[in-house]
Amino acid sequence: GSAWTPSTAYIIAVDNAFATGKVALVIAGTSAGDTKAATDWLSSGGAKGNTNSAVMISNTITSPTATVA
Repeated sequence: GSAWTPSTAYIIAVDNAFATGKVALVIAGTSAGDTKAATDWLSSGGAKGNTNSAVMISNTITSPTATVA
């Protein structure tokens, strides 16, 4: 993947992660605040309608913006 930059976080769905048919959801940011902002974005419906397996959230603290990772 690309290098991580400040104020970014990734949300990644990993198919068949621990068993066939199971999905692991990984949410990680460059800081605790970035990770928290990404989880807030996700829980508020930010990913609704998104079918990508990976999304990069940038400007996480001020104004979250999602792009395909």
